[in-house]
Amino acid sequence: RVVARLRPLSTKERNEHSNESIRANVHSSSIAVPDHHNDTGNNNNTRKFEFDAVFPPNSSQEQVYQTTCGDMISKSIFRGFNATILAYGQTGSGKTYTMGTDYSSSVGDDSGKPIAASSSNNNSSSSSSLAPPAKSEGVIGRAVHDLFSTRNSLPNGRNRVKVEMSYLEIYNEQAIDLLSDD
Repeated sequence: RVVARLRPLSTKERNEHSNESIRANVHSSSIAVPDHHNDTGNNNNTRKFEFDAVFPPNSSQEQVYQTTCGDMISKSIFRGFNATILAYGQTGSGKTYTMGTDYSSSVGDDSGKPIAASSSNNNSSSSSSLAPPAKSEGVIGRAVHDLFSTRNSLPNGRNRVKVEMSYLEIYNEQAIDLLSDD
């Protein structure tokens, strides 16, 4: 699935009275981008791009997660398939906000506090030991929550299911392991 998500304006952008220039059309799964550099000199032209799904700035983290990858845990991972979630875009386009690794309140109007699932490391097999994702939690936190909740709900799940994951950032052609202490 290839989707586009338009992030909300940041606090700085709102304070500067910036306007959103890219428009999302949820019904046609497309975005319209103003073409300010066309050959005709007419600045009213727009370029249209189509996707499997489009999320306007007011989309919740839950909506984005459920539509893009919420079913990967039950339909893919626990049936033996690998899964990859990739966010791509230029600096400031909302990758960190969407993936949910930015716990500041600089984008949108959410508190942005990370959740703690401190009781998830005990030996209980109950999925209720995991705290539900916070409203601001993005794709990564929701996927990890669903992964461990599903594993914990399986008979003898903690002993039957081995979890391995990578969490990489590619920046300036360098792969950085974000789970490593190095």
